[in-house]
Amino acid sequence: MTVTIVNGNYPPVSGITGESAFELAAFLGSEGLDLQVVHSDQSYFGNRTVLRDQSARHVIPSLYKGRGKILRLIHSFYLSYRMVRKAKKVSRGG
Repeated sequence: MTVTIVNGNYPPVSGITGESAFELAAFLGSEGLDLQVVHSDQSYFGNRTVLRDQSARHVIPSLYKGRGKILRLIHSFYLSYRMVRKAKKVSRGG
């Protein structure tokens, strides 16, 4: 069975949701499931975490790297849309 995890943060980009997604991927991988992870490379100006796992990663590049709150919000919606589209494509084998 294939499981696709979609999250804005995923190691090596730090963030609590990324670390939780990493732990979920590690558990599901240990149970023998095939994993696909779709995430962005957007940094939230924090430290970078170095974690490794066995999941196939699909990285959506970030276009906005600034600190403007409104532009960052708009960009987050755009990234979310692109990640969901990529997850649908990956789940169909593309």
